Amino acid sequence: MREFSPDGFWWWDGTTWRPSTEIELTPQTEFERSGKLAHARALISRRDNAFAVSYGVGIVPDGVVAPVIDLLAIYMMVVQWRGFKEYRAWTLEQLKVATEELFGPDEPMVAGETALWPPTGLVPGMRRDFAVAVTREHVVLYQFAYADSPTMRVVFAAVASQVRMIQYGGIFKSNLGIICGGRRWDLGGIKRIFNPWPVIAALQSAAAAKIAV
Repeated sequence: MREFSPDGFWWWDGTTWRPSTEIELTPQTEFERSGKLAHARALISRRDNAFAVSYGVGIVPDGVVAPVIDLLAIYMMVVQWRGFKEYRAWTLEQLKVATEELFGPDEPMVAGETALWPPTGLVPGMRRDFAVAVTREHVVLYQFAYADSPTMRVVFAAVASQVRMIQYGGIFKSNLGIICGGRRWDLGGIKRIFNPWPVIAALQSAAAAKIAV
């Protein structure tokens, strides 16, 4: 169990305060051991392969390929949806294990969420850079070095009263703005997969409980 400063950007190593970003965790999950992560990766690979095929088909004269491209687009969206849901399940399990490692079994994660969004560009991708966990007292923001990373770094682990959250979004995307120490991070995801409301509710409960005490 680690002791953090109220703003969450520092932790006490027994002799001195050190930056929270020095803490790296690689939680071992049942999702990985059961082979579910391999399945999630295969889904994203199938999406990428379908994109490559659609790109190749696109050079064929018009009128021949339009129905094929439409079918490939639908296939890509369905496979991506399934893949992102599985990556979310993996990340939530990672958050649960990592947060228990930070605070001990007496302060488990109450709610969590992760960024999962396909960035626009010439090739399909997956943005999975930040994830957040809320306990009964703390909010922890984690960062991944890359989309498929099993290792996460602590950005901050602040008491709930030091953190604000804002939900916003559009037709297809939902976002969660997290503000702490004068800085802001934005997590985004596909609607009906990304769900910020349990995290916001957990933060409100944690902050209210602290005030009541």
